[in-house]
Amino acid sequence: AFDDFASAPLHEYDVLVPLTIADLEILDAARHLASRNPLPIPNLASVRLCDDKLVFNKTMRDHGLGEFIPEFGPSVPWPCVLKKRIDEAGAHTHFALDAEHARALLAGERESDYFRQRLVYGTREYTTHLVVAGGRVLYTLHIEVDFAEGACIKGRDPCLGARAVSAPCETSMFASMLATIGFEGLCCVNYKLERGVPRVFEINPRMGWNLCAHFAELIP
Repeated sequence: AFDDFASAPLHEYDVLVPLTIADLEILDAARHLASRNPLPIPNLASVRLCDDKLVFNKTMRDHGLGEFIPEFGPSVPWPCVLKKRIDEAGAHTHFALDAEHARALLAGERESDYFRQRLVYGTREYTTHLVVAGGRVLYTLHIEVDFAEGACIKGRDPCLGARAVSAPCETSMFASMLATIGFEGLCCVNYKLERGVPRVFEINPRMGWNLCAHFAELIP
C-alpha cells in the first residue's frame, strides 16, 4: 500500500519503506510505532548529513575516505560539475564550461547553495543499494546504467538502459562510509569507476528508484 506516513496507522503494516526525507523525519518522530519494522529507521543526523552533499564530502575526506570522493571546492578546474548541496535526482546539477557559464547557470540562485566538483567522465554509472543493520550489510544490489555521453548527469540526461550486475568493484568502503556516519537502514550509493576505483557522488539515505523492480528480493 502507498499512504501518507503522517496519517497512516503505521502499527498495522508489516514493513514500512520510507521513500522521501520527509517520510524518514515522520518515522524518526514515531519510533515507538515503527520499533519492530524489519527495515531499520536511520537516525536523522546521518540522514541530514547525507542530504547535504557538501557536508557529506567533507565528512568522508575528514575520516580518511576522500580518495573515493571526486575532488570538490573552489579550486576545481573548469569544466566541472556545479552541484546543489541539497537536491534530488540531479534536478539542480549542471555541467559548467567556465566561470561565465557558471554565473549564467546560477542566475537567481544563491551561490552558497552550490559547490564545484570534478566531473568524472564515463558512459556507465552505478548504483549500489544496501540494507545495513547492527553494523552488518544484510543486502546489496548493484545496478549498471548506460548513457550516450561521457559527461552525463544522472536524472538530467536520458539513460540508454539499466540492469542488475554483480559487484562492479570492491564495495567494502561503502560500509565504511555508512559506519562513519552511524547510518543503518536502506540506502543507495551513486558512483562511477575510474581505473576500477569508485568515485562516489552521493549516498541517498532512502530507497532508490531502480530498486523497485527488485524489491521482492529484499523482503526475506
